[in-house]
Amino acid sequence: MASLSFASEEPDAYEIIEKYGLKVVDSEEIPDYIEPIVVKNEEELAKLLDSIENPQSIITTNEKDTSNMIRSSYIYDDINAYINYNLLWKHNLYATVQLTGTKGSIVSVTGITTSATGFTMGVDYKPDPAASTFRISSDKKTATINGGGTIDYYIFFEGIGTLFSEYDLITAKYEAGKGLVEVSHKKW
Repeated sequence: MASLSFASEEPDAYEIIEKYGLKVVDSEEIPDYIEPIVVKNEEELAKLLDSIENPQSIITTNEKDTSNMIRSSYIYDDINAYINYNLLWKHNLYATVQLTGTKGSIVSVTGITTSATGFTMGVDYKPDPAASTFRISSDKKTATINGGGTIDYYIFFEGIGTLFSEYDLITAKYEAGKGLVEVSHKKW
């Protein structure tokens, strides 16, 4: 008696991994301090990657009473801008903006650093000190502050270790008298 077999219409795990641009990694390549994210099927994988690709920009800053700017020699405004991923972890940009008290002009930006905080399961963040830059406008009223690094996501998909890696650069716009007014980011 002859048996019939039909080719599966479902893509196998490696086809799905390739479809989403993931890199297959051996378990030895996953850092010991990383607990990979486990997804059970393509739908969960697509949802996870969508949340990575479409994070929320959040603007935060320490509020300063700008009426005191005239009375002080200098004011130091510590800022924290971040990009919120999955509502679980954040890519942070920190800096200190120095302003004159007499004219409310930006003098300098120091202490630019980045970090990953929150529930960072499966995430390995490597800050790039060379990306920590700033530019002050010619009228000294606006500063553009940058910081970035590489984000590696370790994901187990159908028992296969994978890596999704991207570079994320956060840009924050600071205005004298207003604080942070805009946060954006670029990935590649």
